[in-house]
This record gives sequence, structure tokens and C-alpha cells, in this order.
Amino acid sequence: MYVCVVVCMHIYHNNYVCCVDVAKQNAQIQNLKVDIYPNPPEFGKNITMELSGTIMEKINSGRVYGEAQFNNLPPLRETYDLCYVLSYIGVLCPLAAGEAQYSVSKEFPPHVIPGNYTFTGTATDQMNNELFCLKGGCVITG
Repeated sequence: MYVCVVVCMHIYHNNYVCCVDVAKQNAQIQNLKVDIYPNPPEFGKNITMELSGTIMEKINSGRVYGEAQFNNLPPLRETYDLCYVLSYIGVLCPLAAGEAQYSVSKEFPPHVIPGNYTFTGTATDQMNNELFCLKGGCVITG
């Protein structure tokens, strides 16, 4: 769910913001950047997401928290193990401190239900320090 929501927010109107100041001194991931291509995507074809940033301290484990809402329906809330999520893109824990860049390609769904989508996604490390937080939304029209 989390990756799908991030893709949604980036593609449609680039409508997302950081929940926290990722440049603050104690942020665990700084200079976080998300690139999606092709932009706009083609339904039923592959889409690639590239993530990059600076990991300030070694990350051994953590959690990913996601909340997504479609129109006015109750939100869907999920929690995942960070290392399990990263394994989907071939990244294994621990993550070393330093510059990092990851890429994943997946098929963009051939059909997406039109409507308003909103989301919040955060991740924390093994010490419960926030790694990043993104909020955003998009409108998909038929």
C-alpha cells in the first residue's frame, strides 16, 4: 500500500509535502528525493520510482506506517516491518550510513478507480527515530 500511495502522490499534480523538516539536525534521512518516470504514467505499463537521500546513521530495523483514504471512506491503516518492505526492491538490512539510492519498477495498474486519494506515510528506525514522513493526495479522473 505505502509504495502505491507514494507513486500516486508524486504522479498526479506532485501534491505532497514533508511532515517534518527533513533538513533538521536530528533527521535520520536527509535530502530525501523521490523521482517517478514516466510522468505521467501509462496505465498497464511499467513505472519506475527512484528514491535517494543521505542516511545519517546505520539503520538495522524499523517500521513503516501508512494511512490511505479514498473519497470519504474510513482510512486504511497499515504497519509493516521496514526491512520486509525494503526486501521488495532487493535492499537488505542493515542500511549503512551515507548516500543511498534505490530504484524499483512495477506495472502501473491498467485501471484505477477515479476519486480523491489522500495519504500519510512515515517510517521509523530501530530506536523509533523518524526516518521520513510524507503527506499528500491526488485526484484521479476517469
